[in-house]
Amino acid sequence: MIRLLENVILLLCLNLANVIACYCQLDQYDTITASIAMKIKRMTGYQYDISGIEIDKSLNNPSVSHGKIKDPYHTLGGCFIFLAGDTEDPIPTRPKGFVGIYKIKTDSIVWRSALLSNEFSGGVSGSIDATDELNGDGKVEIIIGQAKGTGGQLWIFNWDGSDGKLITQLDESGDSNIMYWGDDYELRDIDGDGVYEIQGEWYKGDGSDDKVIVTYAWNGTLYGKWGKSSKYLHKGREK
Repeated sequence: MIRLLENVILLLCLNLANVIACYCQLDQYDTITASIAMKIKRMTGYQYDISGIEIDKSLNNPSVSHGKIKDPYHTLGGCFIFLAGDTEDPIPTRPKGFVGIYKIKTDSIVWRSALLSNEFSGGVSGSIDATDELNGDGKVEIIIGQAKGTGGQLWIFNWDGSDGKLITQLDESGDSNIMYWGDDYELRDIDGDGVYEIQGEWYKGDGSDDKVIVTYAWNGTLYGKWGKSSKYLHKGREK
């Protein structure tokens, strides 16, 4: 009976420790996002909804991303990648959303992107899907996924440790050209050249609801849809 009681007490202590650990992580997340929101309000005069991930806690954890969270050049250590988007109380005059990087140790925003398309709603429907070296440019790529209608779109940035750059092909309205149906797309090196392509379903483009597999490729400057003469491919997935 004593041994049973000891085991029950031990189990309760372990569960309590797990609850405390989860609470502390949540509290730190809230502290970080609140600090970012306050700084952004000082910069812009507007309140934004802030969401994101702490890189150190998310490395190689598939549960937090569509691809993988990696830091191949050690330029994201101690950083929190954030999305600044609309709040639950939308303000028509508020500028569009954006992406940024916050350094936890120094409590400072070290970079933020230019304002993105009006379609970018940030924390409302966005997520940081992957950080990895995709194209051999010596910089880590940051892939932001966002729900759009019945599908999604991607915004891709590269980061060299001090500055970031949007490397996504945009349409005439400034919206991302990388679209996919549902919630499924893949990062795959289709032709084996060491550069990842992005592949997902999208509309065939003949006015019907038919969909095909579309591959978006790197052209040396941007990821996008480059016509049949390059790597804009309509083909089945190769498992």
